[in-house]
Amino acid sequence: VVSLTRGITAPELRKYSTYKISPNIGLELALKTSFKIEIYADLVYNMIIYNYSYFWNSAFASITEFSIGSRFIAGSSEYSGFLQLGAGMYNYYVRPASYSYGSEKLLTGLNAGAGILISVFNDFDLTILSRIHIINADNKSPERYINTSGGLRYKFNIL
Repeated sequence: VVSLTRGITAPELRKYSTYKISPNIGLELALKTSFKIEIYADLVYNMIIYNYSYFWNSAFASITEFSIGSRFIAGSSEYSGFLQLGAGMYNYYVRPASYSYGSEKLLTGLNAGAGILISVFNDFDLTILSRIHIINADNKSPERYINTSGGLRYKFNIL
């Protein structure tokens, strides 16, 4: 299964005064191990938009996530719901206002989510997924964000 997704990323509630809801884009590869279980790997780019217009003009931040995990599917072949658990690496990049260069941190984290699959053709599904991410942030309290995305899945047989 190959999926291309597009969606939004929301900061945790205590950070809404600093960051806005921002766009994301992702690519996922999944392998069905049984009728009800998939193993997935995904790469998602989350843009971070600052709440203040003068920051938006000059500062930039992003989180690029690479996750692997399991998805547990329930439902019919036309409409299905799923739960998933994953772990990953998170590359946090920030370039402060008035700087020509930025800094990066590679962090680890966990994510959990739920979604739905809607069959539209024999080989294509629409997918909607929402996940919460909890990132270990340098021995401080963990950073959290939620991303919600929708996209198109193409199912193909390897053998």
